[in-house]
Amino acid sequence: MPNQTPLGQAVRRTAEVREQWARAQEILAHERAAFDQTHALLLSDLAQLAECVATEEAALRAALVAQGRGKHLGGEVKAYAVLEYEAAAAFAWAQEHALCLALDTKAFEQLAKASPLPGVTVRSELRASLARDLRALCPPEETPDA
Repeated sequence: MPNQTPLGQAVRRTAEVREQWARAQEILAHERAAFDQTHALLLSDLAQLAECVATEEAALRAALVAQGRGKHLGGEVKAYAVLEYEAAAAFAWAQEHALCLALDTKAFEQLAKASPLPGVTVRSELRASLARDLRALCPPEETPDA
């Protein structure tokens, strides 16, 4: 005779739901495998295109950074403060100034940007952000007369 106590019922319901979840996981795994097999060429093309996009965006960012700060065709270049420091030295400084038991890098970097700290070098780094719709920035392509 099954256990009719609230605990026994909870155990039974949990077991049933776990079994349903396991069956759903099996179905999903089967469907994913079938999808991957059916669309193998498309998935391969997609992976290659993702690499191409990353390569082209990196080249565009480099070309934008070469133009210097400001807005340019295809995006904008801004300067960002980049901090360089030894984590151990920064942690020692933070402990010496009773700021923490562990280095809070976000707080440390805010302090370092606001006022010079020993062992921290601040340098400017240009970063390019790309326009969302690059196609809108491209001149229309001329089509040869037929």
